[in-house]
Parts: sequence; C-alpha cells; structure tokens
Amino acid sequence: MYRHGLAFVDEAHLKAFEKVTPGRLRDDIEWVPAVYVLTMSEQMRRKAAIWIIPDHREIEWQQIIDTDFGSGHRAAIHWAFSLWGAHSWGGWEEDDGRIIPLIDIASRAFSMDEVSRFIVLMAVGYRWEVQGYISR
Repeated sequence: MYRHGLAFVDEAHLKAFEKVTPGRLRDDIEWVPAVYVLTMSEQMRRKAAIWIIPDHREIEWQQIIDTDFGSGHRAAIHWAFSLWGAHSWGGWEEDDGRIIPLIDIASRAFSMDEVSRFIVLMAVGYRWEVQGYISR
C-alpha cells in the first residue's frame, strides 16, 4: 500500500501513521520518516507511538529508548532517531555524569528483519528527499 510517498506494511501502519501525522506535518522531512518507522508494527505502535506528540511536534525519545524492545526494533528506533535529529543516539554526558555510548546504527541494522529494513530504507529515502523515489 503506497500513500504519502511511502509504502506501508498494512492498513494498521497507514492509519497509525496518519493519526500522528496531521496534514501540517505530512511534508516535514524530519517528522515523517521517524513516525513512519515508529508506527511500522503492532509492537512499535503499542510501545513507541504512544510517545509521539504531534500537537507539539515532539517525540519523547528517552521514553522510547527506555522501553523494552528486542534488538531489531531497538535498531529501527535508533535509525528513526538518527533520521529525526541528523545524528546517532548517544555520545553525550547526562546531568548525573553518566556517559551515553554512541550507537552505530549501520552495524545494528543487521538485527532488523526484512520488513524493518525495508521501512528504514524508505524512511531514509524520504529524509534525504531522493528524487524519483519519493513523490509528495
């Protein structure tokens, strides 16, 4: 199923995406790829999408990262964060002095299943505005 310049896994993915991507955000090249990834599966919708706040154009990344996910979904979340913020998760020091290690998203991609890899690749194409690949 192809809408909004993206291929959706199923009707549930499309509906979840549209619910947290109102019209004004549908052309936002940071919002769309991150939300597209965070709504790709039932588990992601249940555990991650609840932290998407379209009214304020916010995603509560720390809440999502702190949630229990398997390695494949966690890798997809790190990709979504990278597409949102244009840098990988980690590499900074918290207020309490704890160092958050930098995540290598490329090596973690190997833990994703085929569907997750496809969704992430679509999201990357959207974020990078690949001509001929994305039509808005």
